[in-house]
Amino acid sequence: MNAERWQEVKRIFDAVLDRPPEEREIFLDTSCGGDAGLRAEVTALLGALDDAGSRYETPLVTSDPLLNRQLGPYRILRRLGAGGMGAVYLAARADDQFRRLVAVKAIRPELLDDHTRRRFENERHTLAALDHPNIVRLLDGGTTEDGVPYLVMDYVEGQPIDRYCRERGLSTG
Repeated sequence: MNAERWQEVKRIFDAVLDRPPEEREIFLDTSCGGDAGLRAEVTALLGALDDAGSRYETPLVTSDPLLNRQLGPYRILRRLGAGGMGAVYLAARADDQFRRLVAVKAIRPELLDDHTRRRFENERHTLAALDHPNIVRLLDGGTTEDGVPYLVMDYVEGQPIDRYCRERGLSTG
């Protein structure tokens, strides 16, 4: 598959995930425009996502164990969002050295296994190596007393990129 085709598959895959399950078949019919190969690629990705296992789809606990905790010099204020592997929190510097809001990403405790830890560690190393004005910086990281790994990153006020693109009719691909 060439890069242009892959971008098209990714664009449709991302867009279909934004649709309720009952609307996905009709959306695929329309988006793939009779291209059976394109539809097969997107359908295969959807199948792989389903096969990834239900552990990433388990409901988040209603009482969040990280709220109001202090991780290093940062106090968790509120949850900003959650995904399959973890959650991102708004935190503030709490040691009176200076004032700063940050984003803290942590793995969901029920998903802590060797594979997830390695993925998170790879993300930490990747972020640490990136230096670009359009990419948030990794400021710190560590592990809580109970073994939950976390990253501390720049906090950027704004809205999720998918919502920004959707409201402006832009592609996320």
